Amino acid sequence: MDTPALIWLDISKHEVPATCGVPFMLSDKNINFHRSIYFPDSTAVMRTAYPFKHISHLTVITVFNVADTVKEHAVWSLDLNGKQLSALSDQRLLRGKTFYNYPLKSKEIPILNVSVQSFSKKRSDSVTFLLGQCVLPDSSMAYFQGEIAECMVFDKFLKKAEILRIETYLALKYGITLYESNYVSPNDSILWNYDSNQTYSHAIAGIGRDSVFGLHQKQSCSGEEDVLTIGVGSLCLLNKDNTDSLPEGSYLIWGHNQGDMSCDNPFDSIPLWERKWLMEVRKTASLATTVKVKIQSQDSCYLAIDRSGSGNFDSASTDYYAQTYADSNGYRYFTNIVWDTDANGKDVFTFSPGNTMTPLMMAVLPDTACKNLGLPGTRQINKGESITLEAKALCFEPVKYRWTNSEGFYSEAEKIEVNEEGEYTLTVTSQDGSIQQGHTQISYEIPGMVEGATYKVYPNPSKGDYTVEVVLPEVSDVTLRIYTVNGSLLKERSDANKRHYIFEEHMEIQGYYFVNIESDFGAETIKLVITR
Repeated sequence: MDTPALIWLDISKHEVPATCGVPFMLSDKNINFHRSIYFPDSTAVMRTAYPFKHISHLTVITVFNVADTVKEHAVWSLDLNGKQLSALSDQRLLRGKTFYNYPLKSKEIPILNVSVQSFSKKRSDSVTFLLGQCVLPDSSMAYFQGEIAECMVFDKFLKKAEILRIETYLALKYGITLYESNYVSPNDSILWNYDSNQTYSHAIAGIGRDSVFGLHQKQSCSGEEDVLTIGVGSLCLLNKDNTDSLPEGSYLIWGHNQGDMSCDNPFDSIPLWERKWLMEVRKTASLATTVKVKIQSQDSCYLAIDRSGSGNFDSASTDYYAQTYADSNGYRYFTNIVWDTDANGKDVFTFSPGNTMTPLMMAVLPDTACKNLGLPGTRQINKGESITLEAKALCFEPVKYRWTNSEGFYSEAEKIEVNEEGEYTLTVTSQDGSIQQGHTQISYEIPGMVEGATYKVYPNPSKGDYTVEVVLPEVSDVTLRIYTVNGSLLKERSDANKRHYIFEEHMEIQGYYFVNIESDFGAETIKLVITR
């Protein structure tokens, strides 16, 4: 209903309408792409005279979102002959002057509440259920302010299995996480196993379809965070506006491990977010979906899917997809994503930062067997000498080689001879556009390197502060230089007439650097990684 209404019709067989003191409107604020009833203030109370012959058992299941958590809000109450028999606020369950507190949820997060009660059998000709009003233990009146999406009232005890079916339906529909609970279908098959998926039990959401409850959730985002949305076809403002559909009995349900939305080591050959999502899949073969994720970085990014479901993201089982487009609000979109292509029932996915120079479809293979293409990380050569660089570990058959460095060097040979300092990068490309890169830092060796000299940089990786320690067999002067990956000198320090040196350093900007330490006993270059 998109127009104000004083009477809300009952679509069940009971034909009991709900009446309102003021015209109700649907809220402009959506709960997981669904409109809900907006309760603005104390004038907004919905009353229903239920045709119960007696009240001995009661189950009420409600989805609501309060406007704030400072004051106590009424959710519902049950009146018997004009006297409140039971009630629920956003903070406690009320039974006469007795109340039972339950933990508050964070502001702006929808709540799914289940209340199951029993009473001594009471007959009455006047049983009224009120939505948005109750009497508190101090006899003051409380009202609801916020949105109520759905409320189910049963004049009986629902069994645990019955409640779980309804909870699953409501959780998927409104993007609410069921904590420490399985998700089940109407026929009680397990869709999400909490015991098996505890690691990924945060911000659970999903899409699915079943005709028992009339669920046809085509797109979903967890109510706990506006980070990730997944849906079939094109995402819309409202679920009902999405014209695509899911097969009956199909589900995609996902949750994450609460990891940071950043890379543990952003300078890995394929950096991945620490946050990983598990995707449980049921009957969605070849169903194309759109993935929407909020990322602050200006760079292009990639969706990485570990098809094995293990979360290891090894080369044999991981697919990489470049973003299709980005909007002005920081959201990246990946279209035509198909889940569970190996039919094992699950995938693990995350995101990887990248740049716009890489191909649209990536299949970078990060297996340790082909790490850095088998190239040495660093090599020292004497001035006038040369060294051969070639890829000795490849995860696919290349059709193109490209060697570059910061000074303009370029070659398409399979291997190269180099005799100058700098970082050399090899990019190999396969027939289908898959790419992989390797790097080698070449520096000149200082003659006379003596055994016994020790150079250390720690901690490495570092979050900014790090220490360079030098221990020499005899007294010597020492020079410390910090370079960028492009060979630019950032800092230089010198000290003299000691055998043991400690340099306390700090680097503000995260990145990949080279620490060059030089003494009378030789030189060494150490890679330094600064993270945040």
